[in-house]
Amino acid sequence: MSWIRILFVFVLALDVSTASSQKGTVSFGIQYRPLIPNVAFDGDPVQMSNDSVSAEVTTKIGHSFGFLIRTNFTDRWSLETGINQTRRNYLLDAHSVEDPVSEKFTLSMVTYELPVQMLYYVRFTDKLYMNALAGGSFNFYPTEHISNSPDLQFRASSARREWIGISLLSNVGFEYRTYNSGYFYLGASLHRPLKSIAEMRVIYRPYLASSPVAYNFISGNFLTLDFRYFFPAEKKSVNEKTEEPVRGRR
Repeated sequence: MSWIRILFVFVLALDVSTASSQKGTVSFGIQYRPLIPNVAFDGDPVQMSNDSVSAEVTTKIGHSFGFLIRTNFTDRWSLETGINQTRRNYLLDAHSVEDPVSEKFTLSMVTYELPVQMLYYVRFTDKLYMNALAGGSFNFYPTEHISNSPDLQFRASSARREWIGISLLSNVGFEYRTYNSGYFYLGASLHRPLKSIAEMRVIYRPYLASSPVAYNFISGNFLTLDFRYFFPAEKKSVNEKTEEPVRGRR
C-alpha cells in the first residue's frame, strides 16, 4: 500500500511546512466521537429483498477515536489534521419470504480517516472560544465485514465499493482554553461521503451456496458529538490569576 504511505507523508509534510512558515504553535490532541443515528442525514432505513429474503438495515450508535494535529496560523485561523478509526454499527431485521423465520442481528464496519480541516475561531471570553470547521477526509475501507445471525439462518456482509473515498466535513463547537491544563472542546460534526461507501448484502440459509443475495447500498453519512482534548503547549511562566503568559522585560 505504497500510495497510502505517500498520502500520509504528504499530510504530515503539509503540517510541518505550515508550522515552520507561520508564527504559530502546533498542538497535539485526542478525540472521541459517538456516532448518532439521525434520519435527517442517514435517510430512511435501507430496504433490500428478493425471492428468498427481505431485510431492513437501520443505523445504530457507533464510535470514533483518533489523534489530532493542529497548526495555528493566527489567533483566528488554524489547520487541523490527524487520523481516526471509525466503527459504524447497523441493525439488520431479516425475514425469510417463504418460511416463518426472522432474526435481528448487528453488523459493524470499521474505516480509517485522514481529515484535513480549516478552523475559524470566535473569542467570547479570555478562555472561551467558538470554533467553526470545514474540510474533507480521505477514508480508507478495509476488507469485507461479515456477520451471522444468532441461529445462523441469515448472513450479512458489507462489500466496500472502493479502497479509498472522500467525504465532506463540517463542525461547530466551543473550546475552553487554559495554558497549564490544555484545551477542552465540545461540539458536533457532520460527515458526508461523496458517494455510498459499501454494498450491504443479506442471504438466507448461508450454508446453501445457491441462495440468492439481497443487496443495497449504504450511504455512510453520520452525525457525531465531539469530545476533544489538546495537550498543553510548551510550559511558560503565567500570571496565576489570568493564566496569561508573563512577558519578559526588554
